[in-house]
Amino acid sequence: MKTSILLFLGILFSSYSFSQVSFDNGETYYTDSSETVLCNGKFRKFYSGYKIKSSASFKAGKLNGDFHEYFENGLTKTAAHYTLGLLDGEYSEYYPEINVMKFKTHYLIGVKHGEETTFDEVGEKIKTVFYENGVLKE
Repeated sequence: MKTSILLFLGILFSSYSFSQVSFDNGETYYTDSSETVLCNGKFRKFYSGYKIKSSASFKAGKLNGDFHEYFENGLTKTAAHYTLGLLDGEYSEYYPEINVMKFKTHYLIGVKHGEETTFDEVGEKIKTVFYENGVLKE
């Protein structure tokens, strides 16, 4: 019974995998694992053993909504928000073994805009800078 359930879950989850396809003009789209159908909706990638590697939402083959990437130990690696393929909102990265934020910045329709902060391994701020429409403010 346990083997049947694992087999069923393997088949189910494999259909929710996605692949990145890049073109010479710089455009990037995401397709299902067959690389023939543009992604729409929520998709996940897995490490072996069905540990989640990443989860993303797509619209017409472009990242659209929340994106999360995980280390193999299950802790968050990156978290971001996209609007039709462009970073839009908070983007953050984490240290691999301790689940402490390493870096956080903000985007406005693909351009850095707002506060960007770097943290040490105990979560203390190391540095904060500000961007306005992609330009670092001194």
